[in-house]
Amino acid sequence: MTSLTLHDISKHFGGVAAVQNLSMRTEPGTITGLIGPNGAGKTTIVNLITGMLGVTGGRIEFEGRDITALTARDIARLGVARTFQNIRLLKEASVIENVVVGYHRHETSNTIANLFGLRSARAERADFYERARKLLALFEMSDYEHHTAAFLSYGHQRRVEMMRALATDPKLLLLDEPVAGMNDVEGEYLGKIFRRLADDGISVLLIEHNMRFVRSLCDHVYVVDSGRLIAEGSADYVINHPDVVQAYLGT
Repeated sequence: MTSLTLHDISKHFGGVAAVQNLSMRTEPGTITGLIGPNGAGKTTIVNLITGMLGVTGGRIEFEGRDITALTARDIARLGVARTFQNIRLLKEASVIENVVVGYHRHETSNTIANLFGLRSARAERADFYERARKLLALFEMSDYEHHTAAFLSYGHQRRVEMMRALATDPKLLLLDEPVAGMNDVEGEYLGKIFRRLADDGISVLLIEHNMRFVRSLCDHVYVVDSGRLIAEGSADYVINHPDVVQAYLGT
């Protein structure tokens, strides 16, 4: 089954068309790239998919279900998670506390159980922390478990945000410039994690400006410019497409 399908979606802000009649899809177990020059509408597309913005026209489906009119919270409950271009962490909380926040989507303990520290609530919380530590190990962040998020490097803050998104146990993971500010070694390591996630059946949608990273990782790539789809196909195909070269280089 197709994970995500966009049917001719559009988004207008007053008289400005940020996204225009865009259609695309992602498949489970694959990494799909979404690229384009600055201001092309990529983050707006992610905001439309996740319900943070409402579409002006068109339809969005997730696993065959129309989610166009659903709230961001309801879409997240269906298994859609994202990271942000501008990092959004609980800056005064520790690394592991930021990750554990993601697990609360699966919380079964009620308010009374948590308030009085009942055994069921304590057991569930301990399980969340154990699972969070496994994510920290995967992202090579175990030594930072108790570090305050605000004092981490930019690259490490990005990793924490990715771990928090994964803690929600997503079926579709939207990554907005995940390797921005990282060196090639860090990017290569994260690329291996993303491929592992895809191999486990998660559908990954990747927004990224690092063409080397996109080329090495993505199974299929969509290119947008001024909110319009101008090319799609393999990374090698779209990178050499004349319309893509024109959009990026102006020549």
